[in-house]
Amino acid sequence: MRIRLPSRLNRLKQCQKGTVAIEFAIVGGWLILVLGAIIETGIFLIIQFNLQNAAEIAGRKIRLNQVQSTTSLDQFKSEICAELVVRDCASRLFVDVRSDNTFTDLAAKVPFETNEPPGVGINQSQTFEPGGPDQWGSLIITYDWDFSFPFMDHFFGNLPNGNRRLFGLSILKNES
Repeated sequence: MRIRLPSRLNRLKQCQKGTVAIEFAIVGGWLILVLGAIIETGIFLIIQFNLQNAAEIAGRKIRLNQVQSTTSLDQFKSEICAELVVRDCASRLFVDVRSDNTFTDLAAKVPFETNEPPGVGINQSQTFEPGGPDQWGSLIITYDWDFSFPFMDHFFGNLPNGNRRLFGLSILKNES
C-alpha cells in the first residue's frame, strides 16, 4: 500500500483537468466587470459627443434665424431629438435657450458653473428665448444618463441620484 499511495499522488499532481475553469472563476468576474465598464463609458461618451453635435446644429438654426420666438419649445425639442439616438429623448432631454444684447449680460444669465453639471434638467424650469437679430444667445441641452452597469454611478455620476448629466453647449450671436 505504501507503494501505491505516492503513485496516486503523482497522478493527481500531473492531472490538469479543470484548472482553466478555476482560473476563469477567479479572474472572469473582474474581466467582465472591467469590460462592462469600458463599454458603458464608451456609450455615454458617444452620447455626449452626439449631444454636443446636436447643440451645434440647433445653435446654428437659432443663429440663422430659422428658429423664432414663435417656435414652441416642444417643436424645438423634437428637432433636437431627430438628431439624437437616445432612449426616451422627449422626456429626458431638457433645453435652455437664453438671449441678451451683450455677451457679458448673457454670461450672467447662463445656468452653468465650472466643474458642475448645468442647472438644466429634471425639476428645473426650461427657458426658451431665442432672441432677435444681433443678440447673443446660449443653448444648453442636457440628457440625464442612467447607468445600467453596477458601480458606474459611484465613479462617473455627477448628480445626487448617481446619474450622469450629459450636455451640449452652444454660444452664438444671431445674424441680422
